[in-house]
Amino acid sequence: MNPYKPESDWEAHLDRQLRELPDRPAPTTLMPRVLAAIRARALPWYQRTWWTWPHGLQILSLVLTSVLLGGIAWLALHTANVDWGGQFEQKLAQWLGPLTLVWSVLGVLADALAAVVRSVGTVGLCVAAGVILTMYLSCVGLGTLFYRVTFLQRSL
Repeated sequence: MNPYKPESDWEAHLDRQLRELPDRPAPTTLMPRVLAAIRARALPWYQRTWWTWPHGLQILSLVLTSVLLGGIAWLALHTANVDWGGQFEQKLAQWLGPLTLVWSVLGVLADALAAVVRSVGTVGLCVAAGVILTMYLSCVGLGTLFYRVTFLQRSL
């Protein structure tokens, strides 16, 4: 004798009771999480994490990284005996020759700034720092105010 009857009374009663239950609302975080997962899968392979790249590209990137690190190690081992003193200074002076004018202008400006700081004194520097800090905080405060006013107008 089979105790399970597909059309028994208790099964129909249970089915009616379950159908009468209200639907449960979805959590408010469900939709953003689903959309984020869809966006993450829609990204091209090169914008995803390395673990999700195609296997061939993972192998290629490992090989290229190994070759690059091997090349750096080879250069480090084989250039340790080179006399960098004279040759390097001459090459550097040759490469940076056009920048000597810029360097001299920056030196003159630094000297002028040092002279201004010495002539103003500590009290003047504190006042200038206070004025700059007040201007900065005013900009941040006004920017926050304008942002909130604009945001509240959009939501109304």
